[in-house]
Amino acid sequence: MPWILAAVLAIILILDLKGCFNPPVTVNKPSPDSSAYWRNKLGDSILGLRSTVLGFAQITDSQREAIARLLDTKSKLIQEVITLKSHGSVIIPAGPNPPQIVYVDSGHNKIKSATQVFTDPWYQVIAQLDLEDYTKSLVQVETFDSLLLAWKIGKTGNIFTRKSYMELDIKNQNPHTHFSYAQAYRSPPVPPKKWNVSIFAGWGYGFNVSQGSSYGYPIIGLGIGRSIIRF
Repeated sequence: MPWILAAVLAIILILDLKGCFNPPVTVNKPSPDSSAYWRNKLGDSILGLRSTVLGFAQITDSQREAIARLLDTKSKLIQEVITLKSHGSVIIPAGPNPPQIVYVDSGHNKIKSATQVFTDPWYQVIAQLDLEDYTKSLVQVETFDSLLLAWKIGKTGNIFTRKSYMELDIKNQNPHTHFSYAQAYRSPPVPPKKWNVSIFAGWGYGFNVSQGSSYGYPIIGLGIGRSIIRF
């Protein structure tokens, strides 16, 4: 009887190594075209990029190496990469204070330069126009924003066609800026080990019951196991 169990265990091990217990998985890599804007209950615009866990895990070796060189690190250490491109357009009103005028002479007969501040909650612009030498005119721009990125897991379909997906939601505070491109890579979670060698102790029965009690006896030993059902 022990030899039969050993043979069954060996057959299961061979089938597992050949991948018989792992059905092929279709990988849908997310593209920039799969991103779409949606609005929450507050009316805020949020960009969502949706795919599967394996879909987000797709990246070429050349891409990984290029990113590693850019960040001065090793490619194997990279766990997550998010690429965003944005654009915006805004009209900023002048600040409450009048422009500052600088005159060439004390008689205020000729203006040398004029400086005006433009501001709103997301930008501050200080524009200085030099009327004597236009090459000395300049603009100082200060921007304010914050970015929120959140991964979430969702489901689609009914009870018979239920599928899971992952989504990366991106939200920024500046209402004048919108994302024109989004791409994400995320290293998949490490799958749990299927096989293990462990020491066990318990109460049970042996194959030769004549040497033990009919009520069982203590058992301690070393065994090989494979996870079949996880809960």
